[in-house]
Amino acid sequence: MTTEISNKSKGVDPHVSNSFQPSAKAAQSILLRQLWKTFEDIKMNKATFLQRAAAWLIDQAILSIIYSLAAVAIGVIIGAYADSDIPVPNLIVAPSVIGFSIAPAFGHFLYFGYLWSQRERSIGMGVMNIGVVKTDGHSLSFVMAGLRGSLGYFLSGLIFGLGYLWFFVDKEQETWHDKIFNTVVLKQ
Repeated sequence: MTTEISNKSKGVDPHVSNSFQPSAKAAQSILLRQLWKTFEDIKMNKATFLQRAAAWLIDQAILSIIYSLAAVAIGVIIGAYADSDIPVPNLIVAPSVIGFSIAPAFGHFLYFGYLWSQRERSIGMGVMNIGVVKTDGHSLSFVMAGLRGSLGYFLSGLIFGLGYLWFFVDKEQETWHDKIFNTVVLKQ
């Protein structure tokens, strides 16, 4: 009874002989083979640059339409307010301009954060039949997805689009935002 209890505390099943339990080395070898197969599968299913570029253009068109509609709505409100002959204090104008300037980054964060964390693809990616996941195959969190779609895209485009063009020189065909956020874009 004492031997059975001490074996259980070591994680050994007392009803199975030691010859049937894989050694740590064998278990590690099995795990490494499974990981290698996963990485090979990912490598074979990566999205092409054209698929990614087309998905990006579709998403940017959708976001541009949303931002344009918001700008028109804000313009109508400001126009109605201006026609009322009520003076607009400068205390309201300056924060409004700053807020309007950062709204697209916040919009990108919400759009990509929600879609990539919930569906693993944006609308543009859905049209192109591709999706984005972490390199371990798991879905992105809302925050990571939002940052990849806002800050990551900004950084990739910052120096003449070099972060996007990095796809062509990188042996893993990853862009800067893929590398920064440890993600991969795959064919679905």
